[in-house]
Amino acid sequence: MIPALTDLAASAPLYASFLAKLRVRGVAGELTGGIADRTVLVTDNSIYQLRPEAVAFPRDRDDLVRIGTLLADPRFSEMRIAPRGGGTGTNGQSLSGGLMVVTSRHMNRILEIYVAAKTVRVEAGVVKDQLNRALAPHSLFFAPELSTSNRATIGGMVSTDACGQGSCLYGKTRDHVRALTCVLTNGQVWTSRPLGAEELAVVSAWPAPECARSLVLVQDAFTTHYETPLVLALLGLLTDLGFRRWLAPFLPNGKPLHVHGFLRAFARQAGRKARMLKELSASGIGLVGLDPSMTLTCRAGYVAALGAGAAAPVRIVQEWLAARLADRPTAGPARDYLLLPHCTERTNAAAALRDWHVVFASLGHRLTILPSGCCGMAGTYGHDAEHRATSEWIYGLSWAAHVGCAGHLLADGYSCRSQTRLIDGVGLPHPIQALLGCLHPPGRSTRIAA
Repeated sequence: MIPALTDLAASAPLYASFLAKLRVRGVAGELTGGIADRTVLVTDNSIYQLRPEAVAFPRDRDDLVRIGTLLADPRFSEMRIAPRGGGTGTNGQSLSGGLMVVTSRHMNRILEIYVAAKTVRVEAGVVKDQLNRALAPHSLFFAPELSTSNRATIGGMVSTDACGQGSCLYGKTRDHVRALTCVLTNGQVWTSRPLGAEELAVVSAWPAPECARSLVLVQDAFTTHYETPLVLALLGLLTDLGFRRWLAPFLPNGKPLHVHGFLRAFARQAGRKARMLKELSASGIGLVGLDPSMTLTCRAGYVAALGAGAAAPVRIVQEWLAARLADRPTAGPARDYLLLPHCTERTNAAAALRDWHVVFASLGHRLTILPSGCCGMAGTYGHDAEHRATSEWIYGLSWAAHVGCAGHLLADGYSCRSQTRLIDGVGLPHPIQALLGCLHPPGRSTRIAA
């Protein structure tokens, strides 16, 4: 006998209202808050279970635009949303307690195959084996290998950078992506692709004032992969302030290798990244990093490993902004903020702390930098079980008292924010997030488009 399901709660009113609005806007795919559809999507290939409040099966990109556009409405700013492909992930990536957007039902078309260029254009819901069957007559195949290739979708593979037993030979999914057209959570259609040689030549010929208004954001593993909303907040703030921003291709900068003493491996990784940064720097556009510790590795760490001439200048974000915010409009009513800076920044780039004062003052706010030492995380040190007690003792020397006080407290180091979450359960915002919040009036959607 099959046991009866007794926990059959209806969709939350917020999600039911969202579906109703989508129907009015003419979504062509199916929209459902029915318990059967929601229960089927409770699981994926992981050990987790999470029932969505509503499910959308978009028929095409226009449907995704309608969904994203409505998500930007402040009435729905509290909604959670997650895309789902084949549900083959083992970490619960496709599960959501909010709106689940399933692309595999309709958005599974292979749009074009360019045999001469060895490229193909597909929708997100195309299954890997389906794609390879279409490519086989042309003696081509999509290389990343998966044990779930008969149901894993290309969109899901891109999302998780999927790979398997052939990755040492063929690389991961990211090594085979030439361009991505995405629909952001404000309905904007955004295409990401590398600049071609001709486009780079045009950028290199820009006049100095245009270059001064532009920057290349040098990605780091911490903020890109674990604090993506912070990266988007920076891109949003730069847009609001009238700057042009570019995103450098992601390459590890080698800091964990350096921290753990693998100096030869660090020098090899640093050399690869330094060469890329030098090429980007030749365009005349400034290179900017978000996390102070990772950015300073590209400066002092690379100089020590490779020599002064091998490292391109990479500035911490406040260093770049402080020189460009004169005569900018103030960001809302004046507010007072407190900053706990990263200890590496305090010791190796003390002038950069003064730049935070300049940035906040330029936008009409006041910033006080608090006296503090190391938070105790010290890179990966505080994550090791054998060091945890010492890490928390160091945290108690200066950070604990500050975090326990009231006020608009900020922290600009990823490891520092991780430490406050682990010990005190407090998520401290980055100064960039505070400034973006000042620019946005109350009630405006907090989803920021890149």
